[in-house]
Amino acid sequence: MTTDAGLPSVRVSFQLALLAEPQGSPLVDELAEAAADQYHLNYSKRPVPVLFREVRATRALLDRLLSPGTDGTELHHRVGRLSGLLGKLAFHLDDPAGARTHLGTAVSYANRCGAAPPAAWAYGAQSMVVCHTGNLTAAFAYAERGAAAAPAGLVRAQLHAWALCPPSPSRAATGRRPRPLTWH
Repeated sequence: MTTDAGLPSVRVSFQLALLAEPQGSPLVDELAEAAADQYHLNYSKRPVPVLFREVRATRALLDRLLSPGTDGTELHHRVGRLSGLLGKLAFHLDDPAGARTHLGTAVSYANRCGAAPPAAWAYGAQSMVVCHTGNLTAAFAYAERGAAAAPAGLVRAQLHAWALCPPSPSRAATGRRPRPLTWH
């Protein structure tokens, strides 16, 4: 595990790879994925403000490589993945507007890559963020988008369980009834 003091070394190593190959390369893609893995897998072991700064700085390095008119590349997938993590971190930093913005970016990049599971996850996270702020109508709308994007199985079941099915005072306040689950 990288220590908190050593966490910037993940970004710095990635930055050095970009200096060597400023147009990107398979190595740059691999290191971007390794950085995203490091941030995701060790999320709970880091102070949220420190991790937020590092993820934001790493994503900014990737942003330079994006070309207009290109979709569905590994680079787009990495930007989406880091944007989703920034959304989660922003929420933990009590910044729901920032969380929604980052999660919306994650959805956009996941959709550009045709990556339904990350899009479904980001819609579900958006649902939870806006539910937390009291916007129940938007929360259900995001949850429905997530369920529509989710592949069959666990991801779809989780979206139903977290946001579409549970009887609750918030659901009653909107006048919405639970929908039947579709497992296929």
